[in-house]
Amino acid sequence: MAEYEIPLVIFTVLSQWAVGIIIAIVLLEWLKPKYMNTVGKQVLKSSVYLALSLSVVAALASMLHLNNPLKGPTSLLGLGHSWLSREIVAVILFNACLLGLTYLWWKKTDQDKLRRNIGTITALLGVILVISSAIVYFSIQLHPTWNNWTTFASFLLTGLLLGALTVALFVFKGKQEDLDIGVKKLLSVYLSIIIVALFITVGNSAMISNGASESQIATTISYTSILFWIRIIGSMLLPATLVIYMIVSKKSAATKFILAATTFALIGELSGRAVFYYSVMSQYPWF
Repeated sequence: MAEYEIPLVIFTVLSQWAVGIIIAIVLLEWLKPKYMNTVGKQVLKSSVYLALSLSVVAALASMLHLNNPLKGPTSLLGLGHSWLSREIVAVILFNACLLGLTYLWWKKTDQDKLRRNIGTITALLGVILVISSAIVYFSIQLHPTWNNWTTFASFLLTGLLLGALTVALFVFKGKQEDLDIGVKKLLSVYLSIIIVALFITVGNSAMISNGASESQIATTISYTSILFWIRIIGSMLLPATLVIYMIVSKKSAATKFILAATTFALIGELSGRAVFYYSVMSQYPWF
């Protein structure tokens, strides 16, 4: 089980999920301000609390990867040359800003402009966090399986997918008469773009081998793993069906369907991230 790097799976997926929730909320803040300043700031409050909880759990999970968690602060000493140290700083900054944003949603929801601006800064810090996490693996040229653009795309799309589904779930849980058709359409388009990008990324990850035997072996390991196919079904096929369902369904049924799709997408992304580590670490147990 060590090759699956479970603590890192939890850390990366949950932190990216938290970032994705904030990005989806900020998207609505800028494109649907009327909705967000009325119904949205009520129905999406719990999603912000969820994002903070996910980010905290992710940070704690990352400590389990350390040989001696008590010496964790020493990892900051490599800030000038180590992307791992920079990733840790990004985690701290994102969590600090997310904590402030959560306070605004808790106590000062009526301050619409401030909420939107702090949310935007938090989202940008979240993107920096995701990119920093991806660079940690991309920078290891010894492993061409990770040293390509699909690492960045996979990390970003994990957060965007789970975040969009979560926000859609909370939006649809609101009262039927308050459901904004424009918001529903926007979330459907947003999810469609994410799912298409996921298909392209997964497809290209199988073709990028750089002539290296490791990449070819990693691809074989991935495609023969049940976890890979769980991701295909959970993260892509079911959410793709959801996009159609969101357009034609009634609210009560859609809420249950979105909850199921979010659950399967989470299982799919956890499975996919486990394969991401295992396909390489099973060949080179270099930690």
